[in-house]
Formats: sequence, structure tokens, C-alpha cells
Amino acid sequence: MSYAPDTLHRPAEWAAKGTCTQPPYAGSDLWYADEWRKDDRRMAINLCRTCPVLDACRAAAAKEEAGKAKAHRHGIRAAMTPRQRWLAEQKSREQAEPRPASQKGQL
Repeated sequence: MSYAPDTLHRPAEWAAKGTCTQPPYAGSDLWYADEWRKDDRRMAINLCRTCPVLDACRAAAAKEEAGKAKAHRHGIRAAMTPRQRWLAEQKSREQAEPRPASQKGQL
């Protein structure tokens, strides 16, 4: 007998250990606070910084958002705003793909 492959999306085991999945934060709008709600965004970032699975979350966010524009990134993830995650990806790409010597020092 053969079985079909398991293709359902399931969160990684580490995700269940995240601060954002625990009461009272699970399902909270805190992680998606508008930019003008600076106190809520700061609180979400500070909570993320203390999360026991921060490194795994950061790696997952980078993988899931790779190549996406800033406008297609949402919420606080891995203690970073969408813009911060986009900038981190740009920096990582620059380090992985050094510019030719003729372009060094040019911005």
C-alpha cells in the first residue's frame, strides 16, 4: 500500500515554544501594530528579544521572506520590523555577493 505525501503546512516544532504563541500574546494584534503605535511595537520587539526561539524565528523569517519587497513583509518577527528584516536581507546579499573591484567605494 502506498501513501500520499504529507503536504499540509504545519508550523515547525520550535514555533510552539515562541513567546508570541503563548497566552496572553497568542493571536494578539500586538505583533501587527501600526507604525504610529510605537509603544505596542516596542513592546512586541522587547518580548521577541527575550524569546527562547529567537534564532530559529529569525532564520525562518529570512527564509520565508527571501526576495520579497518591504511592502510584502508584515508584523514584528524575530524582534525586527518589516523594514529591519528587509535591510538585513539586503546586507546579507551584499556580503554574499561582493562587488567587483571597479565598483568598490561607489554607492
